[in-house]
Amino acid sequence: MRGTFANVRIRNLMLPPGADGRLREGGYTLLDGQPTTVFAAATSYLERGIPSIVVAGEEYGTGSSRDWAAKGTRLLGVRAVIARSYERIHRANLVGMGVLPLQWASCRCSSSVTSRLPRSACAATSALTSPGWPAGCRRCRRSGC
Repeated sequence: MRGTFANVRIRNLMLPPGADGRLREGGYTLLDGQPTTVFAAATSYLERGIPSIVVAGEEYGTGSSRDWAAKGTRLLGVRAVIARSYERIHRANLVGMGVLPLQWASCRCSSSVTSRLPRSACAATSALTSPGWPAGCRRCRRSGC
């Protein structure tokens, strides 16, 4: 599980650039707001019973080891992925692991949304009745939406 989301090419747009000006891999914890690895943040969320979502870019799941990638995603407590597009097999593997793959209705919005998501972001979806059915999604904080 520790290797899930550990690829050096992943850039978390919710993190501010480091001292060198480059984007770092990792995420914010809900408790202290400090940068940490995805694994450490996911472990913290799991211990507290907090489900996670991933907000991703294009061709999510492209590359080797797609079956393990879906398993690792689910084992880290991720319940849904919102992406611009998916690699076909990985999308099916996510569904098989019980992770809901959501896709932006318009590709032009996701890059601006990912850079502005609040650190305490969560997703709320409307009822899903069949594949391809539009779902509502909104950003929330613990204090309310």
